[in-house]
Order: sequence, then C-alpha cells, then structure tokens
Amino acid sequence: MKNEIGSFYEIAEDIEKSEILGKDGEKNWMQEMFGGMEMLLVCSGREAVEAALMDILQRRNPCGRVCLLPQYTCDTTIIPFEKQGWELHFFPVNQDLRPDKESFEKLLQQIAPDVLLAHTYYGVDTLAKVRESIQKQQEKGMIFVEDMTQSLALWKPGGIADYYVGSLRKWFPIPDGGFVAASHKLLVLPEEEKKLFVEQKRRAQSLKYQYLCGQEVEKEEFLKCNQAAEQYLYENDKVSSVSEYTKNRLKSLDIQMNFQKRKENASFLLQALWKLTKVKPVLDLEDGSPLYVPVYANEREELQEFLTENHIFAPALWPIPRQIKETLEGDMEFIFHHLLALPCDQRYGKEDMARMVQYLLKYEQK
Repeated sequence: MKNEIGSFYEIAEDIEKSEILGKDGEKNWMQEMFGGMEMLLVCSGREAVEAALMDILQRRNPCGRVCLLPQYTCDTTIIPFEKQGWELHFFPVNQDLRPDKESFEKLLQQIAPDVLLAHTYYGVDTLAKVRESIQKQQEKGMIFVEDMTQSLALWKPGGIADYYVGSLRKWFPIPDGGFVAASHKLLVLPEEEKKLFVEQKRRAQSLKYQYLCGQEVEKEEFLKCNQAAEQYLYENDKVSSVSEYTKNRLKSLDIQMNFQKRKENASFLLQALWKLTKVKPVLDLEDGSPLYVPVYANEREELQEFLTENHIFAPALWPIPRQIKETLEGDMEFIFHHLLALPCDQRYGKEDMARMVQYLLKYEQK
C-alpha cells in the first residue's frame, strides 16, 4: 500500500459496497453526544451555517442582520451570511488563536451584533476567556453560533451557544455531512440529498483507495474526480439533507476511537515539534483531539512543498478570504501567511507520525 499521509479520505471497496452499517433504531454516537438537542444533518459545514441562519430568520421576524465573525476563518463560513444579506464585521485573534478579551468586549459593545459566530480552533477552547462576555451579550438578545468543526471532541452538554454547527466530512470517511444542533426544534426543511455530488465524491474516495492499494489508478484520475465533486458542491449550495449512505456510515463509527487516535497522534507530533526552530506549534493542545496539528513555519510554502515531495499533504488553513484581504495586519497577517496544518487523523498511527517527524527533522537541517 502506498504510504501517503493527508488529503481527503479514501473509502475501502468493502465499505463502499456495504450500505447497512448500523441497526435500525440503534442510537448512534451523535444522538448520544448531542442527547437532548434537536439536530439536523445536512450536506456540508457551509450548509450547516446557512441552516442555522435560516432558522434564526424564521424565528425572529423581523430580525436585524448585523453579524460578528472571526477574521481567522474560511470563505465558506462567510458566504452564507453574504448570501442572506448580512452586514459583516470581523474580530481578530492573537497568534495563539485566542481573541484579546478587552478588544473583543469593545467590539461586542460597539457593534451590538444580532449574531456572533466563532470557532474553537484545533481541539482547544480558544474562546474560554471571552465566554463570559459572550453570555452578557446573549442576555441582551445576541445569538451565538459556535462552529465546532475543528474541535468536535470538545462538545459537552450545557454549553452556552444557541446553535452548534460543524462539518462531519472533515472528520470521517464519508462523502458528505454537516450538522446544526440547538435546544429548540429547528424550522428548516432541507432539500433532497445531493445525489450527484455524493456519487462523484464516493467515486473519488474509492479511486483513491484503489490507488493507495497499488491498483491501476492514476493519481490524476481521483484528484480530478474529487475536484469536480467539490466544484459541484460549491456551485449548488442550497441546504440539502445528508445522504442516506452517510446516515448509515455514521451509525457504525467509533467516535471515541477517532478522538483517542487523534489525541495520541497529536501528542506524538508535539513532543518533537517543541524542539524545532523553523517550525513551531501554534497551541499547546491541552490533551485535546484536534482536526489537525497547527504549526507556524518560517517559510510555509517551502515546508509545504518539501512535505508534499515526501508524500505528506499538509494544507494551509485557510486561503485568505477576499472579504478581509485588504484589512489584514499584525497577528492576523502572520497567521494567514505562516500557519500550516499537519494531518493527525485516525487513518494513521505512531509509525506514520514518526515518519512525519523524520521529515520535519530533515527540513530543520536544510
């Protein structure tokens, strides 16, 4: 089997052919984890954000449309707000990806947003110091949407958010999947699943698996297939139900194994990263289970290219959103130009992490 680390999930052929992966009526891990909350499964994380906004506007009519979002985010978080005509405001974060408490509180008071959306980054509660400020603004009527995409393992009952949203397809070998959860009944009615997207994505994932197993599949073939699927999703952005295929897959997933594996892999990487000078950890992951292990690289593009040459695919999260490109400065500019995300997901074990460390050490000596 080809020894690559990172990029989108492959799906084994035996899983691809198996549709019944959980018993009917069986409580899956999401029902256990979000017990007592109303949950809607949609196609993607972007659609989860849009579904939350749709629910807000249906419940509050009329509703002001002033929002406050983090500058360190991706355009797929911003687009649903733009699409629905919201007035956009942004708050910065420091290099440790935490907002400065004083300036954040000042923005909340000055802008008085109708909706605040914020991320918890890379398995760490980077909002811990401002949650009290958020709660005070909620008491004045602000709605808080917490995006858990990078920190799904952090979720615990009794949180302060009015809505929780996130992408599931970033965490698991599934073609589609996003969620929105709230303590009240959600009024959104998604359209039917995006069958064409799911078929294209599953084909790309299956082809990648065949390629990794040494079968006669060219890498370009599954990359083009995946790109076509993602382009289709980008262009067809109406809120749609998650696929039946993914619903079945979700029933069978061992979420605690997933979290534990990421935790072990991240811990292994961090032990080596603290010793380097050209590459530095962004966060002490506090025993967390991150989506990726974030690092700052002095020369990010050079490091990314070096890792790619050695079959390790680490994304730069994120490309600078056009909506904030002209206003970046200081720590925000540094983050967008130096942060690289190292894979640590459940597909890999200590041998894979050791290989990544080996190449990081080689890069350090260049």
